[in-house]
Parts: sequence; structure tokens; C-alpha cells
Amino acid sequence: MTSIASFWTMRHGYLRLLPVLCTVLSLCGAAAQNSGCARWCPPNSKCLSADTCRCDAGFSSVEELITSPDGSCDDINECAPPLRTYCGKFADCENTEGSYYCTCSPGYALESGDKIFRNESENTCQDVDECRSGQHQCHSSAVCVNTVGSYRCRCPPGWRVLESLDELLETPGDLQTLPRSQQHCVATQLLLDLENTLRVLGQTLPEGSLTFLGPADTALTLELQVPGDRQVTLSQNQTKMQLTWDLAQKPGHPGPSMVGLISIPKMGKLLAEAPLVLEPAQEATAETNWGPHLTPALLSDVITAFLSHRDTQNLSSPVTFTFSHRAASAGPRRGVLCVSWLGGRGECGHWVTTGCETVDTGDSSTTCSCSHLSSFAVLMAHDGRQVRPCAACAVTGRPAPTELWK
Repeated sequence: MTSIASFWTMRHGYLRLLPVLCTVLSLCGAAAQNSGCARWCPPNSKCLSADTCRCDAGFSSVEELITSPDGSCDDINECAPPLRTYCGKFADCENTEGSYYCTCSPGYALESGDKIFRNESENTCQDVDECRSGQHQCHSSAVCVNTVGSYRCRCPPGWRVLESLDELLETPGDLQTLPRSQQHCVATQLLLDLENTLRVLGQTLPEGSLTFLGPADTALTLELQVPGDRQVTLSQNQTKMQLTWDLAQKPGHPGPSMVGLISIPKMGKLLAEAPLVLEPAQEATAETNWGPHLTPALLSDVITAFLSHRDTQNLSSPVTFTFSHRAASAGPRRGVLCVSWLGGRGECGHWVTTGCETVDTGDSSTTCSCSHLSSFAVLMAHDGRQVRPCAACAVTGRPAPTELWK
């Protein structure tokens, strides 16, 4: 009897455990199914069943449902066609992995000060006044002018001479109808007036550097400071100038000194076909080198270099100019001249071979060491019958005579 009772007691105990066992087995089966799906569902997807996956929002696959281990979920670029999310005016769409966001275009900002938003309805992008907020990069001597989505730096009254020069050279109008000699007169006067004006205006600047780029690519670099023995280098467009600061020191003037370099690419229009006058020693060999009808042609931009003072015709140490220019055509005999533009006092001007020494020259580069400052260029000389190359450093101004025929 005791054994029978014990049997029934154990049986009823197992029966009570049966529902618990079924639940455990059910969970194990589900886990087995989920773990099987997870083995091959690609990244950025969810398992729908033992043999089906679907990509997460922001990702897509070739088919809506993935039923093969070869499937993948790729990022949807909401900012590109065909979706091309529209963020509204003055805004840009930025794609991210699985999503996107909107930002205001450069020069604009949200009224709230936030950096990002989601769609056009949240767009409050408005122009940023860089001039008022101090976000501009204008020099302290320039005037900041706010524009829609940006700003520009304008020269104060007086400095606008550079803009006026660019406008004149960009659209010379009736100047181009003048005889060549009169065009050379105009160029001489422009160069002299520009140098004198910039020398005066530069004295009003604080110490430091100033750069200006005009609408016709006229470029100016000025540097003002108390000079010392160190070297200073100024670069504009395709030309580099190197000199020592002591050259800029005006005798008896204890204040800051100035070094300036201005590149005037369009000035070549007015200096076309200008004559070249050689030193007597050079004339004897000129016909052998280039023929009887020597005609120089510009290969580089015209530049002007100047200092705080006007005594720049016999410098105590040389100034080096390195030009990058259009390649000169090859020829059997190649002469290199450093020349200067001599004009003013009623003269229309011409090139002369005084004041500079050719240090090095190549097909598209010429280096000159000069004992005076004014305006520079690179020339090619030919006689009209056969072009024979000549890279020449041209200097505008009143040079000090120097023998340098090579």
C-alpha cells in the first residue's frame, strides 16, 4: 500500500511540472529560430522569420524582403535623386548612414542658433552679417560690406584707385585705338601715379600685411613694420620678390617702413610693341643674336615694386625677382637680358638694359638680381623673320646703369 501511494504521489508531481516543461521547450524553440535568423541576416536589418529579413529604415536592398544570405542592406542617400530631400531655401541636405539632416548654407544660420534641422518646415535660415558679427577676414584697413550669404572687403576712399585701374585695363575702350607710342605714354603715367599713390596710402596702415585682389586680377601685397636685418619675401601671382628690410628704412625716419609688390597682368596691353634700347656694348652683338630688327614681346605679368621712400635707384644690396612665365620658344642662340622701362618727364618710354643682372633663366622661369626698384616683366626678343627666344627681366623706372651682357 505504501508503494502504491508513493507512486501516485510522484505521478501527480510530474503532472504538475508538465506545463512548466512545455513553456521551457517553447522558449527554447523560439530562441533556436531567432538564433538561426541572426546567423545570416545582414547588418542594418531585422529578422522577420527563420528565413526572412527586412532592412532597417534608411537602408534598402534589391528586394523588399531578404530571403538569402547573399542579400545586403545599403544606405539610402536621401540627399540625392530620386529622393533628393528638399531642406528649403539657403539650406543643404547632408546624408548620414541610415539618415540625413539639413544645415543652412555658408553665410546663413538658423534663427534659433541650432546647427541642424530635419526638413523644410523647420527651415529658418537667414543671412549672417559677417561684418557686424566679426566673422569676416577683411584687413583692419579695409571696409567690410555685407552681402546676401557672404561679404566683401572694399578699399576705403583713396585705395579704390586699384579698382579703378582694373576697370580701365579690363575695358580700355578708346585707349586701344591710340597709336602705340601714345599707349606707352599712358602706361608710363599710370605706373608712376600708381606707385606714388600706394606709397602715400601705405603710410596710413597699421603694422602688418595687406593683400588686395582686383576684378581684373591686379594683386597687391604690402608689409609694414620696423625693419631689421632679416629677409622679407613678397609674392603676387607669378612673381616673387626677396630683399632685406634695411632697404626699406627711410633715412632719419624712425617709424615703420613699407615694402610693396603689385602685379598688373593687363598692363601688357598698353606696353605691346614697346621698343628696346640696348647698351652700346650690347648693340655690337645684338644683330648676331637676334637680327637687325629687334622687337621684344612680353611673356609675363608686369609688376611694380616700391619702398617707403623714393631713393630706390642705387640700393645698398640687390633685390631678387623670380618670374614664372609662358615658355619661351627654343632657338639656336639664346640671349638673356634684364631690362628696365625708362619713361616719365614727357617721355613715352622704352625698355633699356640697365640696372639688373640675370641670375638664372629657363623655358618658363627667369630670376633677376636688381640694384633698383620699379616695375618688372619677362620679355622674348625676335627680329620678325625668325623668332629666337630671349627671356628678359623688364624693370620700369629710372635704373642705375649696370653692365651685364651675357
